[in-house]
Formats: sequence, C-alpha cells, structure tokens
Amino acid sequence: MLDNVSSYGLWAVFGLLAIISIIFLTGHGVSLIAGYNTASKEEKEKYNAKKLCHCMGIGMSVITILVGIIDVVVMIVVSNKFCKEK
Repeated sequence: MLDNVSSYGLWAVFGLLAIISIIFLTGHGVSLIAGYNTASKEEKEKYNAKKLCHCMGIGMSVITILVGIIDVVVMIVVSNKFCKEK
C-alpha cells in the first residue's frame, strides 16, 4: 500500500515538472524565473525573455525526463520485490 502511494507521488512530481516545462518552452513562464521577476526594468532589458524561458524549459525537460526514468526504475524494483515475496 505504501509503495503505491509513493509511486503516485513520484508520478505527480513528474506531471508537475512536465507542465512547468511546457509553460517555459512556450515562453509564458518568465515570472517563474527567480531573480528575473524582481529585476528592475533596466536589468530586464538586458535579457531576451523568450530565450531565457526556452533555456529554462530545456533544463526543466531534462530534469523531467530524469524523474520519469527514476519513476520507471522504482516501479520495476518495487514490482520485482513484491513478486519475489509471493
């Protein structure tokens, strides 16, 4: 029972990261970038917000893929553990 709950939690994190990645990749997540949203107008003009969002989206996508791989590995290990106990 507890293993199913932890598996659901991992998949929920995966889903949340995937949604955030999509938000960044579409260029709508500039307000989520730490430091950028608190910068002055002059500081913000130094950076291209679309490129910054795209870069963050790629980084979040890599993290999302890694979390997905961890989810699958955890599912395989947990299912093998229960199969061996039976």
